[in-house]
Amino acid sequence: MNGSARGVEFSAAHQDHAAQRLASKERNDVAVLTLDGGGIIRDCDTAGEDLFKYRRNELKGQQVSMLLPDLAGVPVVEHGQPNPRLRHLSRAGHQFCTVTKDGERFGSELYLNLLDNTGEARLTLLVCPGQESAD
Repeated sequence: MNGSARGVEFSAAHQDHAAQRLASKERNDVAVLTLDGGGIIRDCDTAGEDLFKYRRNELKGQQVSMLLPDLAGVPVVEHGQPNPRLRHLSRAGHQFCTVTKDGERFGSELYLNLLDNTGEARLTLLVCPGQESAD
């Protein structure tokens, strides 16, 4: 088996593991944000409004790092694909600091998915809250 074939299997195994963790979460606990390639929030669902304590129109047009300060200065897209380092951390179950409108902090797992390959590099970012008081 060549190196690239092993890489595909490794990636698929990580995707399966991430999918299992995500499936174990309550659907209402998972916030979905739509981002552009520059990390600007283009939309969020009702769970996102509830989790972050912002109304949808307050989030649209804001940098995602406003909610996830660990992402400040980190490109969410590289070469038209989700940032490989962020993808690795999300598959490993890394807890990212999450901040609500009222300043509450907690850890969240993140899952990045490319929405389409039209060249616009739109992403969905699933935010799964976990630990309280993450820094």
